[in-house]
Amino acid sequence: MGEEDLYELVMKAQRGDKKALRQLIGRFHPLIKKVSKERKSQEREDVEQETVELVIKTILAYDLSRTPDYSKFCSLVYARLDDKS
Repeated sequence: MGEEDLYELVMKAQRGDKKALRQLIGRFHPLIKKVSKERKSQEREDVEQETVELVIKTILAYDLSRTPDYSKFCSLVYARLDDKS
């Protein structure tokens, strides 16, 4: 995913485009699964849902005044997930 693609998807998601939001969440799905697998089996579903919510909040709060840098965007998501753990 290039920076222009990321910018477009984040912009669309922030404007309420659910398809763009789903695409962005899909991009982080492996990370979401990894985080949930680190928990007890009975907690995994809840943790997965909380992680998806955190990714959504990160997407919606991302500052679009500059073109998103994919690695910085990913770093922000990872940092928020680390804070959550």
